[in-house]
Amino acid sequence: MSSIVDDKIRTLSLALENLASSIIPELFIPRLRLSETPSSSNVLDQKPLSPVASEGAISEVEPLAGLFNQLMIRPGASTPSLYNLRSVLDKYLEISDDAKHAKSQIQDICNTNPDINISQIKQIETDLWNDYIEFPGDGKKQIEWFVVGSAAIVLYGHLLEDLLNQILPMSSDIYYWENLLNDPINVMIYSLQTAPVRMLRMGREVIIDAHRRISTGNHTLHEWIENIRDAFNRKRSQARNLHILTGENQYSYIRSMLSPFSNVYNEIQKNRQRLLQLRDLHSAGLGLLVGESMTFTQETWRQQIQRAADTMEEIVRGVNSNTESVTDFEERIFGITKSESFLTPPYLVASKLLSILNEHLPNHDSTKRSILKSSGKPDMVTRYWPVAFLSLTFGSAILNTLFRKQASIKQWIEDAGSTLVDFWYNWVVDPIKNILSTIRHDDDAEIAIVGRKSLESDMDSLERMVVDFAVDNSKSALDDSQISQIRNGVREGDVSAVLKVYEMELKNPIANTLRGELIRTLLIQVQKTKVDVEVAITGIDRLLKSQELVFGILAILPGLLISYAIGAWFLRTFRGKGLQRKGRKASEIFRALGNIERYLNLDDNSARTPISYSNQGRILCEVHILRHSSKILPRSFREDWFRDLSDVENMQLGVECQLRTVERIWRVYARFFV
Repeated sequence: MSSIVDDKIRTLSLALENLASSIIPELFIPRLRLSETPSSSNVLDQKPLSPVASEGAISEVEPLAGLFNQLMIRPGASTPSLYNLRSVLDKYLEISDDAKHAKSQIQDICNTNPDINISQIKQIETDLWNDYIEFPGDGKKQIEWFVVGSAAIVLYGHLLEDLLNQILPMSSDIYYWENLLNDPINVMIYSLQTAPVRMLRMGREVIIDAHRRISTGNHTLHEWIENIRDAFNRKRSQARNLHILTGENQYSYIRSMLSPFSNVYNEIQKNRQRLLQLRDLHSAGLGLLVGESMTFTQETWRQQIQRAADTMEEIVRGVNSNTESVTDFEERIFGITKSESFLTPPYLVASKLLSILNEHLPNHDSTKRSILKSSGKPDMVTRYWPVAFLSLTFGSAILNTLFRKQASIKQWIEDAGSTLVDFWYNWVVDPIKNILSTIRHDDDAEIAIVGRKSLESDMDSLERMVVDFAVDNSKSALDDSQISQIRNGVREGDVSAVLKVYEMELKNPIANTLRGELIRTLLIQVQKTKVDVEVAITGIDRLLKSQELVFGILAILPGLLISYAIGAWFLRTFRGKGLQRKGRKASEIFRALGNIERYLNLDDNSARTPISYSNQGRILCEVHILRHSSKILPRSFREDWFRDLSDVENMQLGVECQLRTVERIWRVYARFFV
């Protein structure tokens, strides 16, 4: 059971137990040992009664005490099942003296009047106890009331749990219809899925209408046209009223009427509206059950048990009717809870609880299933028949094509696999290795445009050429300092000794070409040009080496981006449903939290005043949805999540405290929903 249901029924069970120990201590204290610890929960163990409780009462109350013991809810124990509750109530009605007396009286009346019906029998049974009075010292009768009270508590808990659990499928179907309305493509798909059903329905209506017209003799063309016009006006009026009910504006109404899928839109709106009405009734019933729960006091505890049984019966009936407005439903329940009721024998209350258990709850389940079947999400056959039809129609042809092309497909798969492997190693693995070698300053991985020794050897050759040329063309012998000066000049790019001779030789180029130094000076300048080019290339080489890591990263980026895109595609393909499911859960959580905040803001109450019963029920329903959405959170946060939800559903905290709790939930957990 949910936390609020479990806490509620355990609190009521403990209150009834303490009340039993205080009202009839002469029967309970020696047996229960509650004289020193009145709040103990060791209720009705199986020890024999003390001789103190004499006067023959022990043997009479022993079966009743056993029944009471079966229905008590102890700490750590589970709530008795509906099967056990039905068994206890049947046994109680078998041993109740009042039930036996009423049965004999009714049997005599039925023997004298065989035509009497069930409703008359129930009225006669009620009239038998118009002047019913209980004596304060009747311990057996009080134990009977405790048995009935414990049964009412158990049924109360199961009814609360049932109403809460029914909110989940209804909310899921409402979200389904709302998602359809928000996406025209989904509406088109839904219209295709439900096309056979709508065609069968239309055909049946046409056959019925044709049969009616033939039987009435209306065959004229004018009458047919008038009937078609009336039918169209009637449909248009229904659509307009539906849009008014759902709060849509005039433009939305006109757009849906002009749409070829207007009937589908109207059908979706109708199903959604019916489910919303059913959920509002369930929420109102849930809020009334929680707000008008039993309170056990020594003066009116029996009337409270009797009134609780009447309230539960009317709530189940109201939810089953599915046609009553929430306001009328609440007013009718308030009329029962606020009216003065006359005390009846406990067996009548037990009979009413058994009637709820055997008749109203099964009717409630069948009504809910029929509504969900007619207005809820279509079944799997309806939703997936197009896929099945396409599979059966084209599946064999596709399989035959795949079988004939299996060699080509195999080769294509192998080529694709080898391409992926080569891409991975050539564009991802190798660039990563180069980056790592660059980081480690691996000489083998350095970028080099020219050889490391090329510039040095060319520079030495140029020095020797210039020095030899200077020595050969000098008028006097050169000492070591002059030669060293020439070498340093060449290192710095100064070959003026050659250029001066070159300028002189150009004055007579033909003669000097044959017998002068012109060709030699030209060749030295060619070597000089080669050295200059190598110096420039060496500078570029050094620049590239300084940015080698950047180039390596740029080289690997395309491979990484393509790998990321392929991996993301596979992730979306194979985990897309899980991500979509998480997105739907997150949207449900956002919607539930928004609804809770809205319901709290709608009640203009003070900080410590509980909100209305209908909004209490709606908040409990939304909290129940949030509890079942906890799997989206990390495990370390789920305990805190349940704690905060318990604060939200605790109506005694007041609106202001509940709103602050909702704000805390937004602030703490919103990052897990994005």
